[in-house]
Amino acid sequence: MQCSNIKKLWDRVQDLVNLKILDLRGSRQLMELPDFSRAHNLEEVYLSKCESLHSVHPSIFCLQSLVALYVFYCRKLESLDHGSFPNKLRYLSWEQYPLESLPLGFCAENLVELRMEDSNIKKLWDGVQDLVNLKTLSLPGCKQLVELPNFSMALNLKTVDLQGCESLHSVHPSILSLQSLVRLDVFNCRKLESLESETHLKSLSYLSVQHCLSLEKFCLSSKKLGSLRFRATGVKILHLLSMGGFTELRELAIENGKRLRSLPISELCGLTNLRKFELYNFQQVIHTTELRSLFDAWDDLEELVLHRCNYLLEIPDNIQATTSLKRMFLRDCKRLKSILGFPPFLQELDAGGCTSLEIVYADSLVQNQCRFHFDECIKLDERSLQFIEELTHFSLTLSCEHPWFCRLSACYPGIRVPKWIEYKHQTEASNAIEFICNLERSPTILCCCVVPTHLYLPFVRRIYCDFSYDDNNKFRSAVSYFSTAKMELARVYIWHMDLEDVSFGAGTGDVAKISCEFYADYNDGVDFFDGEVETVPMKACGVHVTYNSQSDSGEERLRPTFNPYVLWVRTRWN
Repeated sequence: MQCSNIKKLWDRVQDLVNLKILDLRGSRQLMELPDFSRAHNLEEVYLSKCESLHSVHPSIFCLQSLVALYVFYCRKLESLDHGSFPNKLRYLSWEQYPLESLPLGFCAENLVELRMEDSNIKKLWDGVQDLVNLKTLSLPGCKQLVELPNFSMALNLKTVDLQGCESLHSVHPSILSLQSLVRLDVFNCRKLESLESETHLKSLSYLSVQHCLSLEKFCLSSKKLGSLRFRATGVKILHLLSMGGFTELRELAIENGKRLRSLPISELCGLTNLRKFELYNFQQVIHTTELRSLFDAWDDLEELVLHRCNYLLEIPDNIQATTSLKRMFLRDCKRLKSILGFPPFLQELDAGGCTSLEIVYADSLVQNQCRFHFDECIKLDERSLQFIEELTHFSLTLSCEHPWFCRLSACYPGIRVPKWIEYKHQTEASNAIEFICNLERSPTILCCCVVPTHLYLPFVRRIYCDFSYDDNNKFRSAVSYFSTAKMELARVYIWHMDLEDVSFGAGTGDVAKISCEFYADYNDGVDFFDGEVETVPMKACGVHVTYNSQSDSGEERLRPTFNPYVLWVRTRWN
Protein backbone atom coordinates (compact mmCIF):
# COMPACT_ATOMS: atom_id res chain seq x y z
CA MET A 1 0.00 0.00 0.00
CA GLN A 2 2.68 2.47 -1.03
CA CYS A 3 1.77 6.19 -1.08
CA SER A 4 -1.77 5.56 0.17
CA ASN A 5 -3.96 7.96 2.18
CA ILE A 6 -4.73 5.38 4.84
CA LYS A 7 -4.66 6.50 8.46
CA LYS A 8 -4.85 3.06 10.01
CA LEU A 9 -5.12 -0.51 8.74
CA TRP A 10 -7.67 -2.13 11.11
CA ASP A 11 -8.69 -2.20 14.73
CA ARG A 12 -8.61 -5.78 15.99
CA VAL A 13 -6.02 -8.53 15.84
CA GLN A 14 -6.03 -10.30 12.49
CA ASP A 15 -4.84 -13.78 11.59
CA LEU A 16 -1.95 -12.85 9.22
CA VAL A 17 -0.18 -16.17 8.94
CA ASN A 18 0.45 -15.71 5.20
CA LEU A 19 1.70 -12.11 5.37
CA LYS A 20 5.41 -11.85 4.48
CA ILE A 21 5.90 -8.23 3.38
CA LEU A 22 4.34 -5.07 4.83
CA ASP A 23 5.13 -2.09 2.60
CA LEU A 24 3.62 1.23 3.66
CA ARG A 25 6.21 3.55 2.16
CA GLY A 26 4.92 7.04 1.46
CA SER A 27 1.71 6.62 3.52
CA ARG A 28 1.93 10.14 4.89
CA GLN A 29 -1.44 10.03 6.74
CA LEU A 30 -0.75 6.78 8.59
CA MET A 31 -0.90 7.43 12.34
CA GLU A 32 -0.75 4.00 13.94
CA LEU A 33 -0.11 0.33 13.30
CA PRO A 34 -2.32 -2.52 14.50
CA ASP A 35 -1.33 -5.62 16.47
CA PHE A 36 0.80 -7.96 14.29
CA SER A 37 1.26 -10.66 16.90
CA ARG A 38 -0.37 -13.27 14.61
CA ALA A 39 1.79 -12.39 11.56
CA HIS A 40 4.19 -15.23 12.36
CA ASN A 41 5.73 -15.30 8.87
CA LEU A 42 6.17 -11.55 8.36
CA GLU A 43 9.73 -11.03 7.07
CA GLU A 44 10.00 -7.44 5.80
CA VAL A 45 8.53 -4.15 7.07
CA TYR A 46 8.92 -0.85 5.20
CA LEU A 47 7.76 2.38 6.89
CA SER A 48 9.55 5.07 4.91
CA LYS A 49 8.00 8.59 4.81
CA CYS A 50 5.13 7.75 7.15
CA GLU A 51 5.21 11.33 8.36
CA SER A 52 2.19 11.10 10.73
CA LEU A 53 3.20 7.84 12.40
CA HIS A 54 3.86 8.48 16.09
CA SER A 55 4.36 4.92 17.36
CA VAL A 56 5.21 1.38 16.22
CA HIS A 57 3.14 -1.41 17.80
CA PRO A 58 5.31 -3.52 20.16
CA SER A 59 4.22 -6.70 18.38
CA ILE A 60 6.48 -5.78 15.43
CA PHE A 61 9.56 -6.35 17.60
CA CYS A 62 8.42 -9.80 18.65
CA LEU A 63 8.15 -11.25 15.14
CA GLN A 64 10.70 -14.05 15.07
CA SER A 65 10.63 -14.29 11.25
CA LEU A 66 11.43 -10.60 10.70
CA VAL A 67 14.67 -10.16 8.75
CA ALA A 68 14.37 -6.57 7.43
CA LEU A 69 13.07 -3.43 9.15
CA TYR A 70 13.30 -0.07 7.35
CA VAL A 71 12.14 3.15 9.06
CA PHE A 72 12.91 6.42 7.24
CA TYR A 73 11.58 9.98 7.52
CA CYS A 74 9.03 9.14 10.21
CA ARG A 75 9.43 12.56 11.79
CA LYS A 76 6.82 12.18 14.53
CA LEU A 77 8.04 8.83 15.76
CA GLU A 78 9.53 9.88 19.08
CA SER A 79 8.99 7.02 21.52
CA LEU A 80 9.20 3.25 21.40
CA ASP A 81 7.86 0.51 23.63
CA HIS A 82 9.84 -2.58 22.79
CA GLY A 83 12.04 -5.07 24.58
CA SER A 84 14.41 -5.98 21.76
CA PHE A 85 14.65 -6.73 18.05
CA PRO A 86 14.11 -10.23 16.61
CA ASN A 87 17.26 -12.36 16.62
CA LYS A 88 16.88 -13.21 12.92
CA LEU A 89 17.01 -9.55 11.87
CA ARG A 90 19.50 -9.07 9.04
CA TYR A 91 18.78 -5.54 7.81
CA LEU A 92 18.04 -2.84 10.40
CA SER A 93 17.75 0.66 8.96
CA TRP A 94 16.19 3.26 11.25
CA GLU A 95 16.66 6.95 10.62
CA GLN A 96 16.28 9.18 13.67
CA TYR A 97 16.10 6.27 16.08
CA PRO A 98 14.82 8.01 19.24
CA LEU A 99 16.57 5.99 21.96
CA GLU A 100 20.13 6.43 23.30
CA SER A 101 21.15 2.81 22.66
CA LEU A 102 19.86 -0.40 21.17
CA PRO A 103 17.87 -2.67 23.55
CA LEU A 104 19.84 -4.38 26.30
CA GLY A 105 19.26 -7.87 24.97
CA PHE A 106 19.85 -6.99 21.33
CA CYS A 107 21.56 -9.78 19.38
CA ALA A 108 23.39 -8.62 16.26
CA GLU A 109 24.72 -12.00 15.18
CA ASN A 110 22.67 -12.13 11.96
CA LEU A 111 22.94 -8.45 11.05
CA VAL A 112 24.28 -7.72 7.56
CA GLU A 113 23.51 -3.98 7.57
CA LEU A 114 23.03 -1.59 10.48
CA ARG A 115 22.00 1.92 9.43
CA MET A 116 20.90 4.54 11.96
CA GLU A 117 21.30 7.95 10.30
CA ASP A 118 20.66 11.11 12.38
CA SER A 119 19.75 9.09 15.46
CA ASN A 120 19.89 10.07 19.14
CA ILE A 121 22.00 7.06 19.95
CA LYS A 122 24.97 7.51 22.29
CA LYS A 123 26.26 3.97 22.09
CA LEU A 124 25.22 0.80 20.28
CA TRP A 125 25.73 -1.91 22.93
CA ASP A 126 28.13 -3.08 25.59
CA GLY A 127 30.67 -5.86 25.21
CA VAL A 128 31.69 -7.91 22.16
CA GLN A 129 29.07 -9.26 19.76
CA ASP A 130 29.51 -12.02 17.21
CA LEU A 131 29.16 -9.90 14.04
CA VAL A 132 30.45 -12.35 11.48
CA ASN A 133 27.70 -11.38 8.99
CA LEU A 134 27.94 -7.59 9.36
CA LYS A 135 29.11 -5.82 6.19
CA THR A 136 27.85 -2.25 6.62
CA LEU A 137 27.80 0.05 9.66
CA SER A 138 26.31 3.44 8.80
CA LEU A 139 25.82 6.03 11.55
CA PRO A 140 26.08 9.43 9.78
CA GLY A 141 24.73 12.42 11.65
CA CYS A 142 24.59 10.65 15.05
CA LYS A 143 25.73 13.76 16.89
CA GLN A 144 25.31 12.22 20.36
CA LEU A 145 27.41 9.13 19.64
CA VAL A 146 30.38 9.14 22.01
CA GLU A 147 31.78 5.62 21.70
CA LEU A 148 31.81 2.53 19.53
CA PRO A 149 31.84 -1.05 20.80
CA ASN A 150 34.41 -3.72 20.03
CA PHE A 151 34.11 -4.92 16.41
CA SER A 152 36.88 -7.49 16.50
CA MET A 153 34.39 -10.24 15.60
CA ALA A 154 33.11 -8.33 12.51
CA LEU A 155 35.52 -10.08 10.17
CA ASN A 156 33.47 -9.22 7.05
CA LEU A 157 32.79 -5.55 7.81
CA LYS A 158 33.52 -3.50 4.69
CA THR A 159 31.93 -0.06 5.19
CA VAL A 160 31.98 2.18 8.27
CA ASP A 161 30.29 5.57 7.85
CA LEU A 162 30.68 7.89 10.84
CA GLN A 163 30.48 11.27 9.13
CA GLY A 164 28.99 14.01 11.28
CA CYS A 165 29.41 12.09 14.57
CA GLU A 166 30.43 15.28 16.31
CA SER A 167 30.79 13.83 19.83
CA LEU A 168 32.92 10.85 18.86
CA HIS A 169 36.43 11.07 20.35
CA SER A 170 37.93 7.89 18.90
CA VAL A 171 37.35 5.03 16.51
CA HIS A 172 37.61 1.72 18.33
CA PRO A 173 41.00 0.12 17.55
CA SER A 174 39.26 -3.08 16.48
CA ILE A 175 37.79 -1.27 13.45
CA LEU A 176 41.24 -0.06 12.39
CA SER A 177 42.50 -3.64 12.50
CA LEU A 178 39.92 -5.23 10.19
CA GLN A 179 41.47 -6.63 7.01
CA SER A 180 38.02 -6.61 5.37
CA LEU A 181 37.55 -2.83 5.79
CA VAL A 182 37.19 -1.10 2.40
CA ARG A 183 35.60 2.26 3.25
CA LEU A 184 36.00 4.47 6.33
CA ASP A 185 34.34 7.89 6.51
CA VAL A 186 34.96 10.15 9.52
CA PHE A 187 34.11 13.41 7.73
CA ASN A 188 33.19 16.20 10.17
CA CYS A 189 33.94 14.16 13.32
CA ARG A 190 34.96 17.36 15.06
CA LYS A 191 36.13 15.80 18.35
CA LEU A 192 38.02 12.88 16.84
CA GLU A 193 41.57 13.15 18.19
CA SER A 194 43.49 10.39 16.45
CA LEU A 195 43.42 7.71 13.78
CA GLU A 196 46.18 5.25 14.58
CA SER A 197 46.69 1.57 14.00
CA GLU A 198 49.60 -0.84 14.06
CA THR A 199 47.87 -3.05 11.49
CA HIS A 200 48.37 -2.64 7.76
CA LEU A 201 44.88 -2.46 6.23
CA LYS A 202 45.02 -4.55 3.09
CA SER A 203 41.56 -3.67 1.72
CA LEU A 204 41.05 0.01 2.63
CA SER A 205 40.54 1.97 -0.60
CA TYR A 206 38.50 4.99 0.61
CA LEU A 207 39.25 7.19 3.62
CA SER A 208 37.70 10.59 4.36
CA VAL A 209 39.25 12.59 7.21
CA GLN A 210 38.09 16.07 6.22
CA HIS A 211 36.85 18.62 8.78
CA CYS A 212 38.13 16.59 11.73
CA LEU A 213 39.16 19.75 13.56
CA SER A 214 40.62 17.97 16.62
CA LEU A 215 42.48 15.28 14.71
CA GLU A 216 46.16 15.64 15.68
CA LYS A 217 47.68 12.21 15.08
CA PHE A 218 47.40 10.10 11.95
CA CYS A 219 49.10 6.76 11.47
CA LEU A 220 47.40 4.34 9.08
CA SER A 221 48.57 2.36 6.08
CA SER A 222 46.93 0.74 3.09
CA LYS A 223 48.35 -0.20 -0.28
CA LYS A 224 44.95 0.10 -1.97
CA LEU A 225 44.20 3.69 -0.99
CA GLY A 226 44.42 5.92 -4.05
CA SER A 227 43.50 9.34 -2.61
CA LEU A 228 43.96 10.95 0.78
CA ARG A 229 42.85 14.48 1.69
CA PHE A 230 43.38 16.27 4.98
CA ARG A 231 41.06 19.28 4.80
CA ALA A 232 40.33 21.37 7.91
CA THR A 233 42.09 19.05 10.33
CA GLY A 234 44.42 19.71 13.24
CA VAL A 235 47.01 17.13 12.19
CA LYS A 236 50.37 17.75 13.85
CA ILE A 237 52.01 14.38 13.28
CA LEU A 238 51.67 12.57 9.96
CA HIS A 239 52.89 9.02 9.38
CA LEU A 240 52.40 7.54 5.93
CA LEU A 241 54.79 4.64 5.44
CA SER A 242 54.51 2.58 8.60
CA MET A 243 53.70 -1.11 8.07
CA GLY A 244 53.77 -0.90 4.29
CA GLY A 245 52.36 2.60 3.91
CA PHE A 246 50.37 4.04 1.03
CA THR A 247 52.53 2.77 -1.77
CA GLU A 248 49.74 3.02 -4.37
CA LEU A 249 48.63 6.52 -3.32
CA ARG A 250 47.97 8.73 -6.36
CA GLU A 251 46.73 11.94 -4.68
CA LEU A 252 47.71 13.49 -1.36
CA ALA A 253 46.29 16.81 -0.17
CA ILE A 254 47.04 18.57 3.10
CA GLU A 255 44.72 21.55 2.98
CA ASN A 256 45.26 23.01 6.44
CA GLY A 257 48.94 22.63 7.21
CA LYS A 258 49.12 25.32 9.89
CA ARG A 259 49.43 22.81 12.73
CA LEU A 260 51.65 20.34 10.91
CA ARG A 261 54.99 20.39 12.70
CA SER A 262 57.05 19.11 9.80
CA LEU A 263 56.84 17.37 6.46
CA PRO A 264 57.72 13.67 6.70
CA ILE A 265 60.12 13.95 3.78
CA SER A 266 61.47 10.40 3.86
CA GLU A 267 57.93 9.02 3.94
CA LEU A 268 56.77 11.35 1.15
CA CYS A 269 59.69 10.19 -0.98
CA GLY A 270 58.35 6.67 -0.59
CA LEU A 271 55.12 7.64 -2.40
CA THR A 272 56.65 6.79 -5.76
CA ASN A 273 53.29 6.51 -7.55
CA LEU A 274 52.08 9.95 -6.52
CA ARG A 275 50.43 11.95 -9.32
CA LYS A 276 49.17 14.98 -7.39
CA PHE A 277 50.51 16.64 -4.25
CA GLU A 278 48.77 19.59 -2.57
CA LEU A 279 49.98 21.48 0.48
CA TYR A 280 48.19 24.56 1.78
CA ASN A 281 49.07 27.00 4.57
CA PHE A 282 52.15 25.12 5.74
CA GLN A 283 53.97 27.44 8.15
CA GLN A 284 57.28 25.61 8.60
CA VAL A 285 60.44 26.01 6.53
CA ILE A 286 60.57 23.88 3.37
CA HIS A 287 64.28 23.45 2.74
CA THR A 288 65.62 23.34 -0.80
CA THR A 289 67.33 20.02 -0.07
CA GLU A 290 63.95 18.55 0.92
CA LEU A 291 62.36 19.66 -2.33
CA ARG A 292 65.29 18.20 -4.27
CA SER A 293 64.68 14.84 -2.60
CA LEU A 294 60.97 14.96 -3.43
CA PHE A 295 61.52 15.91 -7.09
CA ASP A 296 64.07 13.11 -7.44
CA ALA A 297 61.56 10.59 -6.03
CA TRP A 298 58.34 11.70 -7.75
CA ASP A 299 58.91 10.59 -11.33
CA ASP A 300 55.17 10.35 -12.09
CA LEU A 301 54.03 13.61 -10.45
CA GLU A 302 51.64 15.54 -12.72
CA GLU A 303 50.41 18.36 -10.48
CA LEU A 304 52.15 20.24 -7.68
CA VAL A 305 50.27 22.69 -5.44
CA LEU A 306 52.16 24.68 -2.79
CA HIS A 307 49.65 27.33 -1.76
CA ARG A 308 50.36 29.90 0.98
CA CYS A 309 53.48 28.03 2.06
CA ASN A 310 55.06 31.14 3.53
CA TYR A 311 58.42 29.55 4.30
CA LEU A 312 59.02 28.13 0.83
CA LEU A 313 62.11 29.99 -0.38
CA GLU A 314 63.19 28.37 -3.64
CA ILE A 315 62.10 25.97 -6.38
CA PRO A 316 65.36 24.13 -7.17
CA ASP A 317 66.63 23.46 -10.67
CA ASN A 318 66.20 19.67 -10.47
CA ILE A 319 62.46 20.17 -10.97
CA GLN A 320 63.27 20.17 -14.68
CA ALA A 321 63.86 16.41 -14.38
CA THR A 322 60.19 15.81 -13.47
CA THR A 323 59.13 14.93 -16.99
CA SER A 324 55.48 14.15 -16.05
CA LEU A 325 54.80 17.41 -14.21
CA LYS A 326 52.29 19.54 -16.13
CA ARG A 327 50.80 21.94 -13.59
CA MET A 328 52.51 24.00 -10.87
CA PHE A 329 50.55 26.24 -8.53
CA LEU A 330 52.72 28.27 -6.15
CA ARG A 331 50.24 30.99 -5.32
CA ASP A 332 50.72 33.34 -2.35
CA CYS A 333 54.03 31.86 -1.19
CA LYS A 334 55.10 35.18 0.29
CA ARG A 335 58.78 34.34 0.88
CA LEU A 336 59.46 32.50 -2.37
CA LYS A 337 62.44 34.26 -3.97
CA SER A 338 63.46 32.15 -6.94
CA ILE A 339 62.21 29.62 -9.47
CA LEU A 340 65.31 28.06 -10.98
CA GLY A 341 63.85 25.52 -13.36
CA PHE A 342 60.78 24.26 -15.16
CA PRO A 343 59.58 20.76 -16.01
CA PRO A 344 60.11 20.10 -19.73
CA PHE A 345 56.41 19.53 -20.48
CA LEU A 346 54.87 22.12 -18.18
CA GLN A 347 51.47 23.43 -19.30
CA GLU A 348 50.41 25.65 -16.42
CA LEU A 349 52.28 27.82 -13.92
CA ASP A 350 50.66 30.10 -11.33
CA ALA A 351 53.03 32.06 -9.14
CA GLY A 352 50.57 34.88 -8.48
CA GLY A 353 50.85 36.60 -5.13
CA CYS A 354 54.50 35.58 -4.61
CA THR A 355 55.43 39.11 -3.58
CA SER A 356 59.09 38.32 -2.77
CA LEU A 357 59.79 36.52 -6.04
CA GLU A 358 62.88 38.03 -7.68
CA ILE A 359 64.32 35.41 -10.03
CA VAL A 360 62.59 33.36 -12.71
CA TYR A 361 65.01 31.57 -14.96
CA ALA A 362 65.84 28.15 -16.36
CA ASP A 363 68.68 26.43 -18.16
CA SER A 364 66.59 23.59 -19.52
CA LEU A 365 63.44 25.01 -21.08
CA VAL A 366 59.90 23.82 -21.53
CA GLN A 367 59.14 22.12 -24.83
CA ASN A 368 55.39 22.70 -25.16
CA GLN A 369 52.77 25.40 -24.75
CA CYS A 370 52.33 26.84 -21.29
CA ARG A 371 50.37 29.66 -19.71
CA PHE A 372 51.71 31.60 -16.78
CA HIS A 373 50.55 33.90 -14.03
CA PHE A 374 52.99 36.19 -12.21
CA ASP A 375 50.35 38.55 -10.89
CA GLU A 376 51.50 40.64 -7.89
CA CYS A 377 55.13 39.50 -8.29
CA ILE A 378 56.30 43.05 -7.67
CA LYS A 379 60.00 42.28 -7.03
CA LEU A 380 60.87 40.44 -10.25
CA ASP A 381 64.24 41.68 -11.46
CA GLU A 382 64.81 43.05 -14.96
CA ARG A 383 66.47 39.88 -16.21
CA SER A 384 63.51 37.76 -15.12
CA LEU A 385 60.97 40.14 -16.68
CA GLN A 386 62.89 40.09 -19.95
CA PHE A 387 63.03 36.31 -19.80
CA ILE A 388 59.26 36.10 -19.23
CA GLU A 389 58.54 38.53 -22.08
CA GLU A 390 60.67 36.58 -24.56
CA LEU A 391 59.02 33.34 -23.54
CA THR A 392 55.60 34.89 -23.93
CA HIS A 393 56.54 36.03 -27.41
CA PHE A 394 57.40 32.61 -28.73
CA SER A 395 54.66 30.76 -26.87
CA LEU A 396 51.77 32.95 -27.92
CA THR A 397 52.75 33.43 -31.55
CA LEU A 398 52.56 29.67 -32.01
CA SER A 399 49.50 28.90 -29.92
CA CYS A 400 46.93 29.52 -32.65
CA GLU A 401 47.65 26.02 -33.94
CA HIS A 402 45.82 24.66 -30.89
CA PRO A 403 42.22 25.95 -30.52
CA TRP A 404 42.03 24.96 -26.83
CA PHE A 405 44.81 27.40 -26.01
CA CYS A 406 42.66 30.46 -25.40
CA ARG A 407 41.49 32.85 -22.71
CA LEU A 408 44.11 34.61 -20.59
CA SER A 409 47.57 33.42 -21.58
CA ALA A 410 49.97 35.73 -19.76
CA CYS A 411 50.03 38.10 -16.82
CA TYR A 412 53.09 39.78 -15.32
CA PRO A 413 54.17 43.17 -13.90
CA GLY A 414 55.03 45.73 -16.56
CA ILE A 415 54.29 49.15 -18.05
CA ARG A 416 54.88 48.50 -21.78
CA VAL A 417 53.32 46.45 -24.50
CA PRO A 418 55.95 43.91 -25.65
CA LYS A 419 57.99 44.92 -28.69
CA TRP A 420 56.88 41.88 -30.69
CA ILE A 421 53.22 42.95 -30.63
CA GLU A 422 52.55 44.06 -34.20
CA TYR A 423 49.98 46.86 -33.69
CA LYS A 424 50.30 48.89 -30.49
CA HIS A 425 50.00 52.18 -28.66
CA GLN A 426 52.36 52.73 -25.75
CA THR A 427 50.59 55.77 -24.25
CA GLU A 428 47.15 56.67 -22.97
CA ALA A 429 46.79 59.31 -25.68
CA SER A 430 45.05 56.83 -27.97
CA ASN A 431 43.25 53.70 -26.88
CA ALA A 432 42.05 52.70 -30.36
CA ILE A 433 43.93 50.46 -32.77
CA GLU A 434 43.21 49.61 -36.40
CA PHE A 435 44.64 46.54 -38.13
CA ILE A 436 44.11 44.22 -41.08
CA CYS A 437 43.81 40.43 -41.05
CA ASN A 438 43.15 37.76 -43.66
CA LEU A 439 39.91 36.06 -42.62
CA GLU A 440 40.33 33.06 -44.93
CA ARG A 441 43.50 31.98 -43.14
CA SER A 442 41.86 31.32 -39.75
CA PRO A 443 43.62 34.07 -37.82
CA THR A 444 43.80 34.26 -34.05
CA ILE A 445 44.10 37.70 -32.51
CA LEU A 446 46.33 38.26 -29.51
CA CYS A 447 44.99 41.04 -27.30
CA CYS A 448 47.46 42.85 -25.07
CA CYS A 449 46.96 45.67 -22.62
CA VAL A 450 48.75 47.34 -19.75
CA VAL A 451 46.34 47.73 -16.85
CA PRO A 452 47.23 50.72 -14.67
CA THR A 453 46.64 51.11 -10.95
CA HIS A 454 43.52 53.01 -9.89
CA LEU A 455 43.46 55.78 -7.31
CA TYR A 456 40.45 54.62 -5.27
CA LEU A 457 39.12 51.43 -6.93
CA PRO A 458 42.03 48.99 -6.49
CA PHE A 459 40.40 45.74 -7.68
CA VAL A 460 40.25 44.77 -11.36
CA ARG A 461 37.09 42.82 -12.17
CA ARG A 462 37.20 42.44 -15.96
CA ILE A 463 39.41 43.34 -18.91
CA TYR A 464 37.96 43.52 -22.39
CA CYS A 465 38.44 44.68 -25.93
CA ASP A 466 35.65 45.97 -28.15
CA PHE A 467 36.13 45.08 -31.84
CA SER A 468 34.30 46.59 -34.79
CA TYR A 469 34.42 46.07 -38.56
CA ASP A 470 32.41 47.28 -41.57
CA ASP A 471 31.54 50.35 -39.48
CA ASN A 472 28.45 48.68 -37.99
CA ASN A 473 29.37 45.19 -36.77
CA LYS A 474 30.78 44.82 -33.27
CA PHE A 475 31.86 42.05 -30.95
CA ARG A 476 33.68 41.84 -27.62
CA SER A 477 36.53 39.73 -26.27
CA ALA A 478 36.70 39.78 -22.47
CA VAL A 479 38.63 38.14 -19.68
CA SER A 480 37.08 38.04 -16.20
CA TYR A 481 39.61 38.63 -13.48
CA PHE A 482 38.57 37.82 -9.92
CA SER A 483 41.44 39.35 -7.96
CA THR A 484 41.38 39.49 -4.17
CA ALA A 485 44.51 41.65 -3.94
CA LYS A 486 44.93 45.33 -4.58
CA MET A 487 46.92 46.37 -7.63
CA GLU A 488 50.16 47.98 -6.51
CA LEU A 489 51.86 47.99 -9.95
CA ALA A 490 50.68 48.07 -13.53
CA ARG A 491 50.33 44.66 -15.18
CA VAL A 492 50.62 43.29 -18.68
CA TYR A 493 47.77 41.00 -19.77
CA ILE A 494 47.77 38.99 -22.98
CA TRP A 495 44.97 36.71 -24.16
CA HIS A 496 43.65 35.03 -27.29
CA MET A 497 40.53 36.03 -29.14
CA ASP A 498 39.60 33.24 -31.56
CA LEU A 499 37.66 34.45 -34.62
CA GLU A 500 36.20 31.06 -35.49
CA ASP A 501 32.93 31.82 -33.70
CA VAL A 502 32.61 35.34 -35.11
CA SER A 503 30.41 35.77 -38.18
CA PHE A 504 31.75 38.53 -40.42
CA GLY A 505 28.90 38.20 -42.91
CA ALA A 506 28.83 37.98 -46.68
CA GLY A 507 30.80 40.51 -48.66
CA THR A 508 33.47 41.05 -46.04
CA GLY A 509 36.06 39.63 -48.41
CA ASP A 510 39.38 37.95 -47.76
CA VAL A 511 40.83 40.90 -45.88
CA ALA A 512 39.05 42.71 -43.06
CA LYS A 513 39.88 46.08 -41.56
CA ILE A 514 39.21 45.88 -37.83
CA SER A 515 39.37 48.50 -35.11
CA CYS A 516 39.41 47.88 -31.37
CA GLU A 517 39.45 49.65 -28.02
CA PHE A 518 40.57 48.29 -24.63
CA TYR A 519 39.01 48.88 -21.20
CA ALA A 520 39.00 47.50 -17.67
CA ASP A 521 36.32 47.47 -14.99
CA TYR A 522 37.57 48.52 -11.58
CA ASN A 523 35.76 47.61 -8.37
CA ASP A 524 35.89 48.90 -4.80
CA GLY A 525 36.25 45.35 -3.40
CA VAL A 526 33.27 45.76 -1.03
CA ASP A 527 30.78 43.90 -3.22
CA PHE A 528 32.59 42.28 -6.12
CA PHE A 529 29.55 41.96 -8.38
CA ASP A 530 27.30 44.83 -7.29
CA GLY A 531 29.66 47.34 -5.71
CA GLU A 532 30.94 50.56 -7.23
CA VAL A 533 32.40 49.98 -10.71
CA GLU A 534 34.26 52.29 -13.04
CA THR A 535 35.28 51.50 -16.62
CA VAL A 536 38.53 53.12 -17.70
CA PRO A 537 40.78 52.91 -20.79
CA MET A 538 44.13 51.13 -20.67
CA LYS A 539 47.56 52.65 -20.09
CA ALA A 540 48.82 50.97 -23.29
CA CYS A 541 47.44 48.35 -25.64
CA GLY A 542 48.25 46.23 -28.65
CA VAL A 543 47.06 43.56 -31.09
CA HIS A 544 49.00 40.79 -32.81
CA VAL A 545 47.59 38.55 -35.54
CA THR A 546 48.74 34.95 -35.91
CA TYR A 547 47.81 32.29 -38.48
CA ASN A 548 47.61 28.52 -38.53
CA SER A 549 50.79 28.00 -40.53
CA GLN A 550 53.68 29.89 -42.09
CA SER A 551 52.38 29.24 -45.59
CA ASP A 552 48.99 30.72 -44.75
CA SER A 553 50.30 33.93 -43.30
CA GLY A 554 53.10 34.38 -45.79
CA GLU A 555 55.29 35.56 -42.96
CA GLU A 556 58.21 33.84 -41.32
CA ARG A 557 57.41 32.89 -37.75
CA LEU A 558 59.09 35.03 -35.12
CA ARG A 559 61.75 33.37 -32.95
CA PRO A 560 63.27 34.48 -29.66
CA THR A 561 66.89 35.48 -29.85
CA PHE A 562 68.18 33.90 -26.66
CA ASN A 563 67.67 30.19 -27.34
CA PRO A 564 66.23 27.84 -29.99
CA TYR A 565 64.16 26.16 -27.27
CA VAL A 566 61.62 28.17 -25.42
CA LEU A 567 59.75 28.08 -22.17
CA TRP A 568 56.04 28.43 -22.75
CA VAL A 569 54.53 29.41 -19.49
CA ARG A 570 50.84 29.07 -18.84
CA THR A 571 48.46 30.83 -16.40
CA ARG A 572 46.02 29.16 -14.11
CA TRP A 573 42.90 31.24 -14.33
CA ASN A 574 40.41 31.02 -11.46
